[in-house]
Amino acid sequence: SSTVCIAAAGGGTLSYSVITSGVNGIQNNYPGTTYNIKWGDGSPNSIYTFCDISNLSGIVSHLYTASSCGLSPNGQKNSFEVDIQPQSPYCSNAVSPLTSYAKVLLVPTNSFTIPPTACSNTKITFTNTSDPGQDPTQTNCTNPNALYTWYVDRVPIVSNYTLSQVFTYQFTTNGNHTITLHLNNSGTGVCTAVDVTHNICIQKPPVPKFTLPASPVCLTTPVTPTDLSVVDPGCSNTNTYLWSVTGGPVTYAGGTSAASHQPQFVFSQSGTYQVTLSIASLNCATTSATQTIYVDAPPVITLSPDATVCGTDLTYNFS
Repeated sequence: SSTVCIAAAGGGTLSYSVITSGVNGIQNNYPGTTYNIKWGDGSPNSIYTFCDISNLSGIVSHLYTASSCGLSPNGQKNSFEVDIQPQSPYCSNAVSPLTSYAKVLLVPTNSFTIPPTACSNTKITFTNTSDPGQDPTQTNCTNPNALYTWYVDRVPIVSNYTLSQVFTYQFTTNGNHTITLHLNNSGTGVCTAVDVTHNICIQKPPVPKFTLPASPVCLTTPVTPTDLSVVDPGCSNTNTYLWSVTGGPVTYAGGTSAASHQPQFVFSQSGTYQVTLSIASLNCATTSATQTIYVDAPPVITLSPDATVCGTDLTYNFS
């Protein structure tokens, strides 16, 4: 019995060694004997002479492109029956064929879903979408016993996960990292899978921070906050700024806007205002910081109306 592993989009080769010398070599068979091989997969038979086999260094091969799962010739589950029939030019089928069985299986392939970027200190879910391959001991070769190991930056994190188990991980450092999926076994089959590795870029969440001029400020003076935020520019990400003001009407001067890093606020009435800076990134949640500022109107001086008085040594009161 032989096992052949084939890729879904390719094939796998089964080879037999034929003795062509010595006491048991086929060179001792009657001259002109041919060897008719039925490979069991529905393909045309292969017919070899002794010279053909000798020129092949005693190796006869066949390329299988389909799985043998579901077939049970002579009770050999999930197999192709391979018959080698020597034929004499004078005595057809004078001897019984030599029979073997080939288990031809689709190889397992590893795959999983992964976001290209994510935020640090946030749980990220990776879903195993692998094909576990075929197990010839199971009915129709279904393979329920495949187990997997997940690696982060080449370090094993969890082992013996089933296909249906999702892997979650939380990165504590920003930058580029790797996730690798390894098939521990393929049930009781013999076909192995190539490890698959994907990259993921991790970004730190933005930390909004700013200062405002000392309060109170004059109503007619534009107010410019000083941006002290800490943002991670990695992962080809753009951090989006949004300023909001509550407590009264506000406009923007100097060509700035609510989306500017350092806008210029112009307040149109006195009062207490709450100024909030929110920073949003592609990968992390929006974070905000708020400051309070007091706005005073310019002082206004008024005097009593003009009056005409006569006399000397008089006292005048102004209000």
